[in-house]
Amino acid sequence: MRGDILHFDSAQGVGVINGDDGSRYAFARGDLYERVALAKAARVEFRAERGRARGIARARGDTRAASTEKSAGTRGPSLWRHFRDGLTRNYANFRGRAHRAEYWSYALFWLVALALVIAVGLVFDGGLTDFRAAVQAPTITLTLSVVFVLATLLPGLGLAVRRQHDIGLSGWYSLFVLIPSLGSLVLLAFSLIPSQKRDNKWGPVPENVVS
Repeated sequence: MRGDILHFDSAQGVGVINGDDGSRYAFARGDLYERVALAKAARVEFRAERGRARGIARARGDTRAASTEKSAGTRGPSLWRHFRDGLTRNYANFRGRAHRAEYWSYALFWLVALALVIAVGLVFDGGLTDFRAAVQAPTITLTLSVVFVLATLLPGLGLAVRRQHDIGLSGWYSLFVLIPSLGSLVLLAFSLIPSQKRDNKWGPVPENVVS
C-alpha cells in the first residue's frame, strides 16, 4: 500500500501515515525498511497490519516521491483538492481531523455544485425560454437537487465530525444541526475556531495548518 507521511515526532520516534485507502496508520522508527525522508507529505509504500504500517520504504516509480522533501510545507493543497478528496478518499471518513481550509473549501465547492445542479434542472424543466414554467413546476430540479444532497450527505457529515475533532470536541457535537436555527449558528461558530496546534485524542495536527 502507498500513502503520505502525515506526522512524525523525531523525539518519540513515532508517526502517522495517511494511506491511499483513506485510513491512517501508526508507525515507529523501527518499522522503516530503509532510510526514508520522514518529512510531512513524503510519499512512501508500506505493509498494513491492523492499523500499523510496517516495512516502510520510499515509494517506487512515483515522481512525487523524489520532490516531496523540497515541496512539503511550501504549498498546501488546492481548494478543489479538498472538495475532490471529500467525495473520494474521505467519502465516509469520520476519523481524524479537518482544518478550517479543508472545511470551507469543501463548503464552497459544494454550494457551487448545488447551484449548477439547480441550473441544469431549471433548463430541463422549462427550457431556455420559459423560466416561469420551470419555477412553477420544478420537478426535475427538485429531483436532481435531492439526489445531489443525498449523495453528498456522508462526506458533509464526516467533514463536520472531523472539524469538531480538530478543535478538540467530540464529533457528536455535529448533532447540534438538529436544533432549529440555534444549532446551525453554534456549528458555524465551531467551524471558525482555529485548529489545535498540538496532537489530540483524534489525531495529529492536520497537514498545512496555518492558523
